[in-house]
Amino acid sequence: ATGAVEFKPAGMYGYDTYDRVLTQVELEKVFQSGKEAMDKFFKPQKVAMIQCVGAREDKPPRAYCSRICCMVAVKNAGIIRQWYPDSEVYIIYQDMQTYGKDYEEHHQKAKETNIKFINYTKDRPPEVTPLPDNRLKVTVYHALLGQKRELDCDLVVLSTPLVPHESSKELSKTLKVPLGQ
Repeated sequence: ATGAVEFKPAGMYGYDTYDRVLTQVELEKVFQSGKEAMDKFFKPQKVAMIQCVGAREDKPPRAYCSRICCMVAVKNAGIIRQWYPDSEVYIIYQDMQTYGKDYEEHHQKAKETNIKFINYTKDRPPEVTPLPDNRLKVTVYHALLGQKRELDCDLVVLSTPLVPHESSKELSKTLKVPLGQ
């Protein structure tokens, strides 16, 4: 009710270290400028989107699912495939949470447009390491296939949860209500 902000995953998966690691919100800002702006940034050939970055942790403060990240990833993956039909897009997820009939249809359409989904488990999260050509290697253990996959990517996009705005702490104290999911 008081608003939320995107969690910034400092130090996670190369965020703030490699210039080709963005959050979904940052990718959307590039999209808002149009395809020409994206072309100037770069034309992605292989993109990995990693879900639940900084969310669904075993303990607070972010043990919750934000309930929007998967749907945003599916939407953004579709935009990339629409703008760059020859690109490969992978969504690396723990559990796909596409709530409601309409979003489940988007998820199904994403599969039909050759967006690939790789399931990982919390105890074997993906790893991102640099490659010499300014690309990134995403290594993930595909839980459903029982094998390790290595993806050489131009872009890694992190799906992060929404967190309470900093000013919410004071309001929480005043109203005597908890912060969280």
